[in-house]
Amino acid sequence: MSKKIPVSTTAQLFVCFVFFVVPPPRAFTQDILSENFSRGKSSIAKWRTQFPSMWTVTEEGVLRATNNAEGRSGIGIKSPKFDTVGLQASFRFRIIDAKNIQFKLNYEKNGHIGRFIIGRDGFFFQANKNRVLEIDTPKNFGKHRVAIPANQWHQFSVVVKGQTITGTLNDQASREYTYPPLENAFGTFELSIQGNSAEFDDVVLQSSSSLRDEKVGNHASEMRAALATAFDGNTAMTDFIANNCLDCHSGSNVEGSLDLESLGTRLTDAENMRRWVLVHDRVRKGEMPPDDYSVLEESEKREFLKSLSQTLNDAHRSQLETVLRRLNRIEYENTINDLFGIDMRLAELLPEDATKDGFDNNGEALALSAEQIEVYLDAAGKVLDRVIGTKTPPERISIDTTPRELIAENMYSRWFKLMENETGTIIYSSHPNAGSQLSGLKIRDEGTYRFRLHAKTYQTTEPVLMQVQTGVMRRDGKKRFLGYHTIPTEGRVVELNDYMHTGESIYPRPFGTLPNIATFLRKGERKIEEYDGPGLAISRIEVEGPLESWPPPSRLKLLGGVDLEQATDAESQAIFQRLLPRAFRRPARPEEIEKYTEKFRELTESGRTFEDSLRWTLRAVLCSPEFLFIEEPTTGENISDFALANRLSYFLWSTMPDDELLELASDGTLHEPSVLRRQTERMLAHPKSRALTVGFAHQWLDLRDIDATSPDTKLYPKFDEHLKHSMVSESERFFETVLAENRSLREFIDSDWLVINRRLADHYGIDGIKGDTFRRVQLPADSVRGGVMTQASVLKVTANGANTSPVTRGVWMLEKVMGIHPPPPPPNIPAVVPDVTGANTLRQLLAKHRGEDSCNACHRMIDPPGFALEQFDAIGSWRSKYQFQGSRKLLPVDSSGETAGGDRFEGIRDYKKILLSEIDQVAYGLAGKLTTYATGRSMGFSDRSELKQIVKKSEAKDYSFREMIHEVIQSPLFRTP
Repeated sequence: MSKKIPVSTTAQLFVCFVFFVVPPPRAFTQDILSENFSRGKSSIAKWRTQFPSMWTVTEEGVLRATNNAEGRSGIGIKSPKFDTVGLQASFRFRIIDAKNIQFKLNYEKNGHIGRFIIGRDGFFFQANKNRVLEIDTPKNFGKHRVAIPANQWHQFSVVVKGQTITGTLNDQASREYTYPPLENAFGTFELSIQGNSAEFDDVVLQSSSSLRDEKVGNHASEMRAALATAFDGNTAMTDFIANNCLDCHSGSNVEGSLDLESLGTRLTDAENMRRWVLVHDRVRKGEMPPDDYSVLEESEKREFLKSLSQTLNDAHRSQLETVLRRLNRIEYENTINDLFGIDMRLAELLPEDATKDGFDNNGEALALSAEQIEVYLDAAGKVLDRVIGTKTPPERISIDTTPRELIAENMYSRWFKLMENETGTIIYSSHPNAGSQLSGLKIRDEGTYRFRLHAKTYQTTEPVLMQVQTGVMRRDGKKRFLGYHTIPTEGRVVELNDYMHTGESIYPRPFGTLPNIATFLRKGERKIEEYDGPGLAISRIEVEGPLESWPPPSRLKLLGGVDLEQATDAESQAIFQRLLPRAFRRPARPEEIEKYTEKFRELTESGRTFEDSLRWTLRAVLCSPEFLFIEEPTTGENISDFALANRLSYFLWSTMPDDELLELASDGTLHEPSVLRRQTERMLAHPKSRALTVGFAHQWLDLRDIDATSPDTKLYPKFDEHLKHSMVSESERFFETVLAENRSLREFIDSDWLVINRRLADHYGIDGIKGDTFRRVQLPADSVRGGVMTQASVLKVTANGANTSPVTRGVWMLEKVMGIHPPPPPPNIPAVVPDVTGANTLRQLLAKHRGEDSCNACHRMIDPPGFALEQFDAIGSWRSKYQFQGSRKLLPVDSSGETAGGDRFEGIRDYKKILLSEIDQVAYGLAGKLTTYATGRSMGFSDRSELKQIVKKSEAKDYSFREMIHEVIQSPLFRTP
C-alpha cells in the first residue's frame, strides 16, 4: 500500500483538465503504462490485466491484441481508475482478423454500463446491465452502417456530455445516442476484442469542464454530500472517510471488495448497514487504514468512531420492531403435547422451518402462508382425534412368544437360523433391509407399547450391539430409531416403550456383523448352518399395550367430565374458559371466550352434533394467531410478565409455560430478579431443559447437518450409522455436562475430559473403554481432543464427505466459536476446489488464491483456524497425510499457521491456547447466539453494549456457562421487545 495522497492533491486530480493522456505517436510504451495516473497505487499489473501474454507492444510501439487462449471469445485491457465531469476519447485501430473491437465505459467494479462495438460493417452503442445503478435490461441502440475495411488504420472518437454519447469514425461517420446512466462517473475505460487479432495506437483520454452538462456534477463532491446527508451533516466523519478511505476503497480496483463510492448510505438497507458496521469495526480494531498508508491521530479515530457508532446505533434502534414470532415445528409439537397431556409426533407433519442467523426460532424467518394454515388445520384434526380418543376402549394385547411365531416362514431360508433349543432365533445380518421384521406383529390400535427383548450373543465371546427401530416394516417404510443396546455373552433383557401407529411393528437386528447373509449363501451354494460368524440370538419377545388408560386423561383434561353424547350448548363455554387461557398462554379476555362460544353455537344450530361442533371450534383455536404466535405485549419499556413467562419457557424448554410460571406472571412478580433467577434454576434442573440441547446446541454446532453428506465408503470404510449416532450423542452430553456442572465456557474451547462410548473411543484412539454406555473420560495432557471443535460431529459437518476445506472449517470457527461473521466472497471470484488427483493440497491452492488483493483480506482471517483443524479428516479421525481416491501419493498435512493478529501456531493445541487468550471474544460470540435464540430476534449494532455487559458479568464468574444463561435472562435485551 502506498502512502496516502493529501486531500488537496486528490481534489486537483479530480478536476484536472487532462485525466489520462497517452501522447502520440505511440501510446502503450512500458514506461507510460507504469506511470500513468496511478492515484498513489502501482498500476502496471492492473493495466495489463489477467492476460498479459495476449497484449503486447510491438517493435513499432503499437499495442497488439492476440487472442491465443483456446475457447476464449474475447479479451480486454483496462485503464487505471479515473473520474470525470465530461469525457472525450480517441484512438486509432486496425481490425486484422478480429470479429470486432470494443471501447467500454466501466462504472467502478460492477462492469461496464456502455460500450461501442465496432465491426467491419459499422458501429453501434450498447447499454449494459448494472446492479449498482439498478439497470436491469441491456439495450442495443441503432447501428450506424459504414464500411470499415480490415488491415487499414481507422480513427474513432468518443464524446460524453451528460446523458449523450457521440461516436465518430474517421471524422466523417458520426452517431449520437442518449442514455441517462451516462451521467454517472466512469471508473475505467477498456479496449477489448472479440476474435483473433487487432491493433491500437494513439490512445488519448481527456476530461474537461467544457463538456459538462448542467446535470453532471463532480462525483467526489456528490459522494461527500451523500455522506453528509446520511450522517446528519457530520463533517468530521465525512472528512475522515474522504481523507483515509476513498483512495483505496473506490474505483475499479477497490481493496477488500469494499467500494465506498457505490456503497449506499441508506442504513435501513441490511447490506448497507452490514458494510458500514464493517467499516466501524475495522477502524476500531486498527486494521484500517493500514499503518503503511496513514498514521491516525487517536483523537481523530476516537471522534470518527463515536460519530459513526451513534449513527449506526440510532439507525438500528429505529428499525427494531416487535416481530410476532410463530411457533416453530418443535415448539408447536411440545406446546400441543403439554397443553393436552399427550405424547404425539407432530413436527414431521409440518413443513420445515426456515432459519435466520443460525436459528429456526427467529421471528423474521417464521412466516405463515395459506398453505401452512391448511397443514395446521389437518394437524389440529389429528391432535383432537388423539385427545378425545376412541368411543370404545382399544383392545389391549399381552404377548409372550418366540420370534419364530412372529416371522414369516419364507424369511428363515434367507436371513435366520432356527434353533430347536433355548438359544432362540439367530439373526446374522446387519443389513438395514434384513428380514428381522416381526411381520406377525402389526399393531392394530394406536398407543404406547412396551417391548421386552430377551437377547444374547451367538458364536462369539465378544458383546454384540443390537439396534432397534420401530415403524412400517417395508423397505420404503419410515422407521424410527430407538437406540443401540450392548448384548453381553450371558444375555440381557432390553425393555423399550414407543408410541405405535396402526400397521407398525418392531425391528431388531445386530449391528456391525455380516452385512448380508445372502452374499455368504450364494458363494459355493453354502448353507446357513455353515456360517460360523457372530450373531444375535433372540429367544423371547414380550409385547404389552396400549398402556394408556381409557378414556384417555387428555379427554378429561379437555372436557372436564362433559359427556359428549349428553352435553348441551351451555357446557361448551366452560370448556373454552378452561382451555383458552392455557392455549393462549395468558388470561383470555371475555370477548375471546364469547367469540368461540358463539362460533360453537352457530355450528350446533346448523345441525351439527355437540362433538362435531366442538372439534371444528377447537381446530379454529389451534389455528388462531393467539395460539400459533408468541405474543409479547409491553408494560412500559419491558414486556409483560406473561410475555416474560413465555419467553423464558420457550428459551429453556421450547414449550409453553407451566402453571408455576403462569401463577408468578399473574401475581406480577416474575420480572423480579430474584424470582427470575430461582425460576431459571428450577427450569434448568427439569428434564424439559433437554430442549435447550436439541434446540440451541444442535443449531449452534450444526449437529442437524450430520446427514447432509455421506462419507466416501472407499476413503472412510469404518464410518457407519453407529458412529454417526455416537458423534451427535457425544456433543449433546458434553454440552449438558458443561451446563449441569456450571463449568466455564473455556471448556467449549478446550477440556481435559470427554463424554464418549467405546465406539468413539476406538475412533479417537483411546484405550480401555468398553460398552456402548457414555461415560466421562479423562484425557492425557498432550491430547488433541477436548472442547467442541475437535469432536467428530463438528469435524464431519464441516467436511463434504470426501475432503476437508480450511475455508469451510475456518468460517465455521469464526461464526460459531468467535461470533465473527466474515463478509461473503466478492462476485466473480471462483471458488477454490480440491485437487482430486492429490497432486496439490488445498492449502497450496489457497496460497495462490490469497495472492489476489480482493481475496487476501478475508482469507488471512478465515484460513488460520481451518489450517489448525487440518489434521482431522472428514469424519474426525487424526491424520498425518492427506488421502485421495485412487492416488498413491499421500502429501503430508501442515496444520501450522499465523492468525490475522500475528500469532503463530503449529497445530490445534497451540491454536486452542490462542483462542483461550481471546476468551472475551469467544464469550461475546456465545452471548450473542444465546440472546438471539432466547429472544427470537437477531442481535444488531445497538445491542452490542448490552452483550458486552453480559460478558463482563460472566467474566467475574469465570465465564461460567450456566451463569451466562442467567445474565442473558437478567439482561434488558431479554426483557424488552
